[in-house]
Amino acid sequence: MEGEVWIPEEKFEKVRYQLRNIGREYLEASFHDSEESKESKDAPPTFFKTNEFIYPFQEIVNTYGVPRYKEVNPALFTIVTFPFLFGVMFGDIGHGLLLLIFALYLCCNKNSLTASNSALKPALKARYLLLLMGIFAFFAGWMYNDFISIPLNLFGSCYKDQGKIAVKIDKDCVYPFGMDPKWYVASNELTFFNSLKMKTSVILGVAQMLAGIVLRGMNAAYFNNYTDFIFEFVPQLVFMSLLFGYMNVMIFIKWGTDWSADPSKAPSIINLLMNIFLKKGSVDNKPVFGTTIEQESINFYFLIICLICIPLILIPKPILVFRKKLSENVDKLRRSRELQHRDSQDKMVILGDEEHKAHHDAHSESIADLFVHQSIETIEFVLGSISNTASYLRLWALSLAHAQLAKVFFEKSLLGFIQEGNLVLVIVGFFVFSNITFAVLMCMDLMECFLHTLRLHWVEFQNKFYKADGVKFNPYSFKNLVETD
Repeated sequence: MEGEVWIPEEKFEKVRYQLRNIGREYLEASFHDSEESKESKDAPPTFFKTNEFIYPFQEIVNTYGVPRYKEVNPALFTIVTFPFLFGVMFGDIGHGLLLLIFALYLCCNKNSLTASNSALKPALKARYLLLLMGIFAFFAGWMYNDFISIPLNLFGSCYKDQGKIAVKIDKDCVYPFGMDPKWYVASNELTFFNSLKMKTSVILGVAQMLAGIVLRGMNAAYFNNYTDFIFEFVPQLVFMSLLFGYMNVMIFIKWGTDWSADPSKAPSIINLLMNIFLKKGSVDNKPVFGTTIEQESINFYFLIICLICIPLILIPKPILVFRKKLSENVDKLRRSRELQHRDSQDKMVILGDEEHKAHHDAHSESIADLFVHQSIETIEFVLGSISNTASYLRLWALSLAHAQLAKVFFEKSLLGFIQEGNLVLVIVGFFVFSNITFAVLMCMDLMECFLHTLRLHWVEFQNKFYKADGVKFNPYSFKNLVETD
C-alpha cells in the first residue's frame, strides 16, 4: 500500500524518524523523497514559514491568490511597499502619530488583550502592519510638513514677503526637511502641491511596476523558462523603461532645471509623452534637455524600439510553445510504439489507447489558441502599462483629499473660534473637530487608503509577475478532520 504526502523540508527528517519508530512497533513502512525521484505528478503545495510580524503581509497576498511552488513571493516586498504607499496617501503628522500610538498600544499590551475579551483582540493579528502604516504615515506627514492641516515652521522659511508676493531669501536656500511652510499660505498652494504629488505618484508607480517586471524575469530565469525571459521579460522591460521610465527621467530633469527666467519655456511632461505617439516625438520647441532636434530624435528612436517590442511579445512565444509541445508529444508517440513492439498483444491494446491520447494531446491546444492567449497577454500589458500608470495617481488624489478634508474640518469647526478668543466656543469646536476627525479621517479615510493600497498591490504590481494559482500547504490533522466532519 502506497501513499503520497508533502512535508516541509525542515520537518522531513523528523517525520522520517517518527515514522521509523512507529514502524518498529505497529507496522512495516518505508519512506522516501518522491520529489527527488520525480515520481510525483502533482505540483507541490506552497508553504511559507511565517511569524507574527510577517503573517498579515502574507495574508494580504494569499487573499488574492497563493504563490506557485518556488515562485517569487510578493509578501516579501509588500512588507515595505504596502505601508509606504499607504503613508503617501494618509500622510499627516498628527493622524499618522495617532495611528502609530494605537499600534504601539496593541504591540505592548498583546498578552493582556489576548487574555481578555476586549473588542481590540481581533486587531492583534494586524498590529505590526498597523505599526508600519503609522510609521510611514507619520514620516510622510513630515515630508508634507502637514500637522492636521497646520504647517510647522521649525527651521525658518526660505521666503520673505515683498508686498503681495514672496521672494526667496537666497536662491540656494533649501528647507532642511520636508516642505517649506510658506507654500501653505501661497496663492498657488493647491497648484504647487497638485503638481508635486502627481509627479511623485507617477515616479513611485513606475518604479514599482518596473520592479514587478524584474521579478517576472527572475521567475523565468529560476525555472529556466528562456522563452518567457527573452520574449516577454526583455521586451516588456525595454517597453516600460523607454516609455514611462523615460518620463520619470524627464520629470527629474525638469525639477532640476531653473525655469524662473522664462516660465513659458517650461515643457509639459504629459504633452511630451503623448506627442511620442501622436506626433512621432515632437517636443513643440520646448525640450526638457538638449536642443529640440536632439530630443525629438531620441523620442523617435524610443518610439520605434517600443513598437518593435510589441510583436516580439506577441509572435515568437506561441510558435515556440507549440513546437515544444509538438516535440514532446512526438517523443511520447515514439516511446509508445517502441514499447508496443516489445510487449504482448494485451499490452499493445492498452498502449494503443495511450497513443490515441498522445495524438489528442498534440492537437488539444492549437497554435491559434496559443496566439489568442498571447494576444490577450500583449494587449493587457501594452494598454495596462498606460492604465496602471494612471492608476497610481490615486496616491496623489487620496493624499490631496486627506489634506483638504483636514483643512476644511479645522477651519470650519475650530479656527474661527480660536480667532475670536472665546474659550467656551473653542472647547465646543474642539469637541466637534476631534469627533469628526476621528470618524471621517481616522476611520473612513484610513480604510479607504488601505483599500486603494491593496488595489495597487493586487492589480498594478502583482499582475506583472504573479500567477497566484498555487495550492496552500495544509498539514494533515485529525483534529481538523473531526471538526470538519
